Amino acid sequence: MEDFKIKNLKCEDGKWAVDGINLASYQKTIGWTVFTVDPDGDPLETYNAVAGFQSMQRKQISLGLSCNIPFEDLTLRFR
Repeated sequence: MEDFKIKNLKCEDGKWAVDGINLASYQKTIGWTVFTVDPDGDPLETYNAVAGFQSMQRKQISLGLSCNIPFEDLTLRFR
């Protein structure tokens, strides 16, 4: 997504979080899925969410999975 960026990875209340930024000049609804997989590629943990963003808005979004899971093990998909 060219007009949606994520920044500032942090651990907030024990869950991974990032700042989502809508760079578009119009309102957008953004959905995301975060998941981990086992060595065979099968999903282990999954988190889905949706949030509305006003034009040029920045807000913190939860990635929903524990900070005990190394961030490198998470796969993120935005839509």
